[in-house]
Amino acid sequence: MSVIVTNAIVLRYANYRETSRILTLFSQDVGMITVSAKGCMRPKCRERAATEMFTLGEYTLSEKMGRYYLNAASIEDAFYNLRLDIDRLAYAAYFTDICRSVLNEGDPQPELFGLLVSALKALCQDNIDPDFARLFFEAKSMEILGFRPEVETCAACGSPLGDKIWFSIMAGGAICEECKKSVDDGRPMLPGAAAFLRQVMDWEPSRMNVLKPSELILNNLEQTFRPFLAWHLERTYKIDGFINKMKGLKGLRG
Repeated sequence: MSVIVTNAIVLRYANYRETSRILTLFSQDVGMITVSAKGCMRPKCRERAATEMFTLGEYTLSEKMGRYYLNAASIEDAFYNLRLDIDRLAYAAYFTDICRSVLNEGDPQPELFGLLVSALKALCQDNIDPDFARLFFEAKSMEILGFRPEVETCAACGSPLGDKIWFSIMAGGAICEECKKSVDDGRPMLPGAAAFLRQVMDWEPSRMNVLKPSELILNNLEQTFRPFLAWHLERTYKIDGFINKMKGLKGLRG
């Protein structure tokens, strides 16, 4: 039996019996792993808080024949502010859902791990729009996974984009006015949205709080870029629908 110590985030847990949990951890060193946390729900168990959703901590694990068992854990960040706002909590669940859908068991993705940590920290800050945090997470995750869209030159012919731009999923990014004639899925894209998307993908996640996009830019990217993500990931997420419904209700109240 080997022992490893790793930083990890709790992506999901499932209770079993009365005092134990099965954790899905995103480890910085090991990738996504399933961990048995026996007895963690006992009232006096020190590790109980470290088994909650979205918790970032240092986990000491035993590994035997490909199975992991929790020995000890200490919390680095519980992202407490998320638990005070159901809207931001939903965004956090969306981020972890994406991670669970793209990670393979035991396949380290340290860049995606760092992005998730930065995104959860951003959601805890009142001065960062959660819709922007979502866009940043989506764009950077696409880049990390090798699906970066072309937004510097025309994705179809390589020429400068000009003032009129469309975004085509099939072409793989922004396209010029001439190439728009030969695609069926082009959607109008603001030049500022293309430039902003390029900036997001080039910047480090730790600089997320520096960018302040307009609502117009965010709305345009939701119509153009977000379908690109769904197409490449080959799925949609239920929590994403909940987020959009909450936004719609807020709009009606406003």
